[in-house]
Amino acid sequence: MDAVRSEGRRVLKGVWMFTVIRGVGMPGFMYLYPLYILTLGYHTADLGPIATYAALISALLLPLIGYLTDSGHASEVGIVAGSSTVLSLLLPALIPTYPILILSYALSYLGMMSWQVSRGSLTAKIVSSSTLGKHFGLLAALYNVMNIVTPFALGLLLTFFTYKELLIYLSIFMVAGTSGFAAIVLPPARNVEETHRAEATSQGVRDEWLECRGASGLRKGVCIYRKALLIDKRVIPLALFGILDRYGWMLWMPMINAYLKEYLGFEDMAVSWFNTLRGVGMLVSALPAGHIADVLGAVQVLILNEFIGASSVAALLTSSPPIIYLAAFVMGWSMAFWVTGYNTITATILGPRNMGRVRSGVDSLRTYFSVPAPMIGSAIFRGIGTAAPFAFGAVLMVSAALPLIAGMRRGWGRLT
Repeated sequence: MDAVRSEGRRVLKGVWMFTVIRGVGMPGFMYLYPLYILTLGYHTADLGPIATYAALISALLLPLIGYLTDSGHASEVGIVAGSSTVLSLLLPALIPTYPILILSYALSYLGMMSWQVSRGSLTAKIVSSSTLGKHFGLLAALYNVMNIVTPFALGLLLTFFTYKELLIYLSIFMVAGTSGFAAIVLPPARNVEETHRAEATSQGVRDEWLECRGASGLRKGVCIYRKALLIDKRVIPLALFGILDRYGWMLWMPMINAYLKEYLGFEDMAVSWFNTLRGVGMLVSALPAGHIADVLGAVQVLILNEFIGASSVAALLTSSPPIIYLAAFVMGWSMAFWVTGYNTITATILGPRNMGRVRSGVDSLRTYFSVPAPMIGSAIFRGIGTAAPFAFGAVLMVSAALPLIAGMRRGWGRLT
């Protein structure tokens, strides 16, 4: 038993370490990529179609990611996440063509979603369900320490290096981080997975992928996608929430950094301050969000997230820099509440053994439904006005809370 606990602690340390490393790679991509493509002759509105095509490509792989995670390969999925992030940074710097720019954005999204499933599954199989919110809050805090530093540091480094050079340097950093994660986590994670699988079986926890495991070839693939997308009825309110929430954010989120620079006249350093302040908001609210999730319930945290997030997006309707900076800080609160609430719910609703199925199903659905959102956001941006995507997004974000509220009124409670 002591050996199992020791292996679990080692896995958690690996997850914490890689979370910090990804706090450099992911914010680095989100900061540099939109600014870099402006230098290639693209414009803010071009980011909508790029994000649309990329979401469709990456979402096709999410059911497979869910199946592999629940099959005892959560650590390997984490390595895939790191490798995807490496390529998302490196490819546009080396081959700045339109198809590669789409592929790069798709790999970034795949890396983000894969890591969320991997870290959530590994964490939920090691810590008790009563403290999951606290642990996910800690992970959010660790990530956002670097999320604060990274955009600011990159803004300073742009004085000495080009966008292309920084993308390459970040990719090298992510190669080292992914290799370190693999070395730390792979051996003990196998034993953690086997121990948890044996405990879940002895407790009668159903394996949601059981009918797919004996299949092969095309039949297996069809089974995996069918099981992922035909979600359990207990997950329907969460899926409706995820669809509306994702659509509301994707109307404007891919354009925000380029919008600040091209239309509001922010310098690179000012854009970095926006991203840094958003990270500060996430950092200061991460641990409180975890506490609220453990005490009041993760559903309540997600509801709060939508109203906080909508208020921050509405504030972007102004062109006043002080208000926009304040909006970035408040937006960070919303993101921390979302990360903690969503990870806690998906880890508990069908149990850690089946987290991959829940995440792949809900993430696939919310991604598929929101595929046109960035393109529509760009069309609204061009046709109605630059503020319109933010206004429509705020309305949809408030609407996303309604399925959760309705579920609570029917006794849905803590979604467990």
